[in-house]
This record gives sequence, C-alpha cells and structure tokens, in this order.
Amino acid sequence: LRDVGVEPHLETFGGCMMGQLCPPSELVALSVLEALFFHQHGMRSVSVSYAQQTHPAQDAEAVFALRRLSAEFLPLENWHVVIYAYMGMYPETDTGAYGLLGKAAELAVRTGSERLVVKTVAEACRIPTIEENVAALEHASTVARRTGSAWAAEAAGDSQT
Repeated sequence: LRDVGVEPHLETFGGCMMGQLCPPSELVALSVLEALFFHQHGMRSVSVSYAQQTHPAQDAEAVFALRRLSAEFLPLENWHVVIYAYMGMYPETDTGAYGLLGKAAELAVRTGSERLVVKTVAEACRIPTIEENVAALEHASTVARRTGSAWAAEAAGDSQT
C-alpha cells in the first residue's frame, strides 16, 4: 500500500480477544504486545484496543495503563486507543443496552480515547440494521458530549497505574 501512497493501519484485537470478564491486565498486555508485533513487522500506524468490562473505575485504570505502556514501549508516533463497548452477552432491553453503551462512551471520554466501537440494542439477539447502528452512534455521541471535557484532566494526569 505504501507504494501507492497509502499508509496501512492495524488495530490490535488483544483488548477484546477473550471477549468478556477477563483480568484487565491480560487485555492490556495482549494489546501492547500485539502492537509491538505489528511494529516489528513494519507497521507505522496502530490502534491499541480495550474492551469495556464490568467495573468502570477498573476499566478506566486499565485504559490509563494501556496508554502509559503504549507511550513507553511503542516506538511509534502514530497510535491511538480504541474502546470496545462490552463484548459479552448484551442486555435485551433498550434501557439496559443503552445504559451499558453509555458507560462505554463515558469510559472513552474519561480516558481520552480516540475511538469507540459501539454495540446496539439489537445485538442481544441479531445483527443490527443500519438504523439501529445509527441510533447507537447517536446515543454514544450524546453521552460523550454530556460527559464532556470534565474528565480531560483525569486522562491527562498520571493515575500511578
């Protein structure tokens, strides 16, 4: 791709490789190691990922650790953090699904993450429609705006993680 002027980009899957309820330290380690592997094989642009688990404070600390370790060990300037909304069995109610997605959006804002992969209400039982995907994106955007930059200072600080 570089021969035609396109810089390839890869995203780690370590952050959600094991799905759900994994020790956050394992998800962080897998993502950092995978990014290092990509770099060793010539990649100059990567995303490191983390999948939302079940404890918001623990998730935030894990993402801070992911960011800190990536900054320390990745010899790249072009990398960023991606949050995946909860990858386990999704709530079947609108309230439950939107509540969980909202927590993922809050996590992304609190940790200064550059991207969020959303899930929809429909994903508890089927593949979502375009409209359902749009609704999930709009909900995440609303929550992210409401959460706002109040958390930016936390993301910029050192949590000692």
